[in-house]
Amino acid sequence: MTSATGPRILILALLVLAYALAFQGSRGLFTTDEGRYSAVALNMLESGDFVTPKLSHDVAHFSKPPLTYWAIAASVAVFGGNEWAIRLPNALAFTLTVWLCFAIGKRLDREHAGWAALIYASMALPYLGAHWVSTDTLLSVFETLAALGLIAALLDGERPLRQALLLWVALGLAFVTKGPPGLLGIAALALAALTCPPLRPRIGRLGARWGWALWLAIAAPWFVLLIVQRPDLLDYFLHDEVAARVLSDKHGRSPGFYGLITVYLPTLLLGSLPWGVRLLGALRRPWPRLAALREDPGLWLPLLWFSVPLLVFLLAQSRMPLYLLPLWVPLALLIARTLPPGPPTFSRGGWLLLGLWLAALIALRGFAAQAPMHTNDRALAATMREQGVVAPELVFVEDSPRFGLRLYLGANIERARINQATSRYEQSLADLLAEPPQCRTFIVKPRSENDLQVAAARLGRPMHALGAGTARFHWYRAQGDTCP
Repeated sequence: MTSATGPRILILALLVLAYALAFQGSRGLFTTDEGRYSAVALNMLESGDFVTPKLSHDVAHFSKPPLTYWAIAASVAVFGGNEWAIRLPNALAFTLTVWLCFAIGKRLDREHAGWAALIYASMALPYLGAHWVSTDTLLSVFETLAALGLIAALLDGERPLRQALLLWVALGLAFVTKGPPGLLGIAALALAALTCPPLRPRIGRLGARWGWALWLAIAAPWFVLLIVQRPDLLDYFLHDEVAARVLSDKHGRSPGFYGLITVYLPTLLLGSLPWGVRLLGALRRPWPRLAALREDPGLWLPLLWFSVPLLVFLLAQSRMPLYLLPLWVPLALLIARTLPPGPPTFSRGGWLLLGLWLAALIALRGFAAQAPMHTNDRALAATMREQGVVAPELVFVEDSPRFGLRLYLGANIERARINQATSRYEQSLADLLAEPPQCRTFIVKPRSENDLQVAAARLGRPMHALGAGTARFHWYRAQGDTCP
């Protein structure tokens, strides 16, 4: 880096960060993902227990490893309990991923590195996904960091130990972010390196003999600690969170061929806008033979990095749009190869179109903040305050809890079944009403209202209605429960 390019890169990084932070705190938390991740992080801060993720005081939540919760909790501890702080880790991760895309591009194909970074920063899925609180933006940055370590170790030849360290540390952090999916990208790159004749002799630079030990030292402690405390979690992690997500429709996330078409096809087409059409055009042109592809690391590595995990995601029976987000870095690298070598350049009209596109992406964030959406937990909290039904404990009956209320109302959020609880994340109404009387509000949708009243009366704790409710929710309090 020369003295002239250093300030230029810093200015570009600050511009990308400002772009990532646009409308950062303007939109309320949306149920269910954003509310759930923020509630667990806030409960960690309140309890001081950063090992056991909890949705409420009584209900642990082990579906994801803790790094995302830790990142949110750290941000809230510094910047306060607000949406801006909760989304800050994603904005930082997005900004770093743009830089990593450039750094990897320099090693694979220096002439297209600038294009790769620009393409990633301006594609719809990475930018809009960074505004959604989930594990996937953080997973993307750690997977990409690991990929940089692997690619630099294989292609640079300088300081291979430091680059291998980067690979294994980042791979460990990816696993503590989302578990086994964090290994997919590096597994694909390792396969690409093994099948690429120029790179196969350099595989030893990756330090696998000691690297797995370093990876285990980072990735395993949280899982081991929990399994020692609760041996049943081993079966839960392996069966519910790995096998069931890949092989069954247990989680109800768009399984089958229909789910593939309705979830991943739109994600690939719309999420890659405005650049993906260039790749579609390139697919129509004659491709080099397989042997020639394998001789070109700059094309072969991102090609397998994108296609192998994509095949796994297509076959898996649990599908969500953001699951594909880590694939957008190799996608950007592949699209960059279809553009002229050198720094990104456009005609005056091209720059105008790019500016309009970026403005449209930012405007979409602003629109989401103003649009009346029933998934907005901030709006629900405001309604509950207006109707005077806020309580230290809010119980959602026969419905998905709105965990974002944990941020807005400071309440403990519970989920109850009128009959027997069916999962580790809920309680039965009988168990809740058997507790000593306290200040709490039961929240129920109109379709379950009569069942709640009948069951509560049968248990000797009749319910009485509170306030006017909304079209979606009505509020109740059990006999004996009082609030000041």
